[in-house]
Amino acid sequence: MKVIFTQGFCILLKELITVDDIKPLLSHFNPMCSSSKKKEINDEKYKIISEAQKKSMEKWMTIGSLYIDLPDNDGRILIDIVDNQWPDHMGDVKDEIGLLSAWSMGFFGPFVYPKSLERTLLIYNQFKESKAHFSKHQAFIRILMTYTKKQDNPENPDNYDPLKELMYMNKITSKLLEHPETLYYFNPNGEVLLNKEQFDNKLLHYQKYNTPPIPIWSNVRRIKLEDNWTLMDSVGAQQLDLCDIEVVFPNDYAPSNHIFEVIMNSILYLINQGLGFNDGETIDGVYGYIWHIGVFEKSLSVPPRKVYRFYPSDIKEFPSFLHYDKIFEPDGNKKDT
Repeated sequence: MKVIFTQGFCILLKELITVDDIKPLLSHFNPMCSSSKKKEINDEKYKIISEAQKKSMEKWMTIGSLYIDLPDNDGRILIDIVDNQWPDHMGDVKDEIGLLSAWSMGFFGPFVYPKSLERTLLIYNQFKESKAHFSKHQAFIRILMTYTKKQDNPENPDNYDPLKELMYMNKITSKLLEHPETLYYFNPNGEVLLNKEQFDNKLLHYQKYNTPPIPIWSNVRRIKLEDNWTLMDSVGAQQLDLCDIEVVFPNDYAPSNHIFEVIMNSILYLINQGLGFNDGETIDGVYGYIWHIGVFEKSLSVPPRKVYRFYPSDIKEFPSFLHYDKIFEPDGNKKDT
């Protein structure tokens, strides 16, 4: 849910760097340094927590050491460097209240779900290589978008445009990736992991065709279901205020690249038309496929979210697990809910 922050990216770092190290890279955007570089947790409402818990909150909830104001509205991009590896878990009330509070308030992105980096490594099928790089990262740059300069009671402007936000954040991210200590751009909301070359290549590719670079923000996953059925889904469309797409089909029904295009074209259609799909609607897809669409409040895989689920129109019988709550993990495991 977009509350305080409407977007959130991060960049994994080999070593801890400072704001002064990255500020020159952003000179084109006129970045400003915050007058307060450390969030002191001295409010009366925090007096019952321990000093260790206060330090935990200061560690994870200190934001905006560097900020960039958007030129055409009240938006502000906050940039800070976190002296810690990416936290793939939410923490707990007893020992990690700062981490838990930061997670619950969207300090790592508005749609982040636990184990996002772990799932991303699995999705890319580069687990050994990526895990080795991940184990080397010592810190990360956090990039957040907000519409309140006081960081409370945010209200999006009348001309709010999530696509425009993401395109602007792409420009900033591309510049930050020029620093030699960067490893990967990581979008935890869309479970996307890219190095500098991959990031820029995708930007150039989609600029060539004048279309939004959706794969920079939203990943497409292939997940084994039961009874020789497969799920391919997008994750991260919520950043664009859209529902993700799920496509379910028999294992040998269609190649993955065809279904990838179905998903990407559907998201692009939703962006361009500004309308959603209706439950029970039938649409023609690429390569001659025809799909029935269902609207579901619960997805078949994590993170939990509302989805548009596509079914092949020429299949008359569907497996029973599609009719009750079951969550399938990207690694092939599943759990009943």
